[in-house]
Amino acid sequence: MEKTSWLSDSKHLIFLSVSGCETNIFLVDCEGKELTKLTPKVQLSSSYWTILYLDPVKDILIASLDNMRNGTYAKMAILNNLKELIDSNTPMDEINGKANWNFININEGVNPMQKSIESLFNQKFHEKVLKYGNSEALFWTLENYDRFSEKYYEYFPSDQKLEPPETPSLKPLIVVVHGGPHWNLTGYVELKMFNLLRGYNILIPNFTGSCGYGQNHIENLLGKIGQVDVEEIIGFIKYSMKNSATLRRSL
Repeated sequence: MEKTSWLSDSKHLIFLSVSGCETNIFLVDCEGKELTKLTPKVQLSSSYWTILYLDPVKDILIASLDNMRNGTYAKMAILNNLKELIDSNTPMDEINGKANWNFININEGVNPMQKSIESLFNQKFHEKVLKYGNSEALFWTLENYDRFSEKYYEYFPSDQKLEPPETPSLKPLIVVVHGGPHWNLTGYVELKMFNLLRGYNILIPNFTGSCGYGQNHIENLLGKIGQVDVEEIIGFIKYSMKNSATLRRSL
């Protein structure tokens, strides 16, 4: 839990927290001890919200939303009816559905490649949530994307040269493993986007011990570090190589 802020009534608190593969903004009624998610449901399981500002009088919340379909820039989101919902004693389980979020693309026109990359990811980016026991992983790929003809990777500065693939229909796999071990890999959209555009598939495992899945999921790793987490990561890799267009000899 981070970036906590009190609303003007001093009874409600908002905070940012990891839940599953995404980061969301939550609202707590500290008197009634109730909790609800403020952020709306988006298309992807890997969306990353950030609290930018909370007006201490009007309770206007300004946040940003970052995910793989937004292109290289995050979108700004403004929640302008939170005070109205609180003052009218809206039940906590109804606040999410009545929250009025307005999205603004503040970087519109800043870079001519931005729109092209955003359009490409809206059309070809594919996200799959993999399950292994009680853990999960994200598998990302750009479907029907030819890195040599489209060359969107050139938008990102790099001295790394692309080599022709041995098998054009197969892609090498990057496995992104977080540290901690009690952590969760969210954010860093541009780096992941760059590697997808260079022709890689990406696997992001949230193994046993990762945060965002409850206290039991964290404690289940105690005394088994280097065993159950490694087993799960290898299991996710094997599944990815068996069930996707992934080059088996390039990891």
